[in-house]
Amino acid sequence: MSGPTIETDLGKILDQINQNLKETNQKLDALQKDVTEIKIVQVRFEAEVKGDLKALQGEFNTLQGDLKEIKGSQKAQIWALITILATAVIGTVIRFVITVPPVSNP
Repeated sequence: MSGPTIETDLGKILDQINQNLKETNQKLDALQKDVTEIKIVQVRFEAEVKGDLKALQGEFNTLQGDLKEIKGSQKAQIWALITILATAVIGTVIRFVITVPPVSNP
């Protein structure tokens, strides 16, 4: 006893295989195009990020310089305030020393 026999045309089977291979190749080509486009977008994005990073670094350096200037200006203002207060105190002391009313003896 032998199993059932199936008779099919070998040409039809080969045609189906060829058709499946063509479809697979088309899908691979489309996938390759998508990957290429993604790589191009990635390169553009990296270039843009590098440019933004350089701009931010420049602004950061500018802000650091401004902060140093503000600190220097602040120190100068504090010393100016100390000088003004010292002058006012000395002037007041001198005024009271010079204009001390004479002590009257009873």
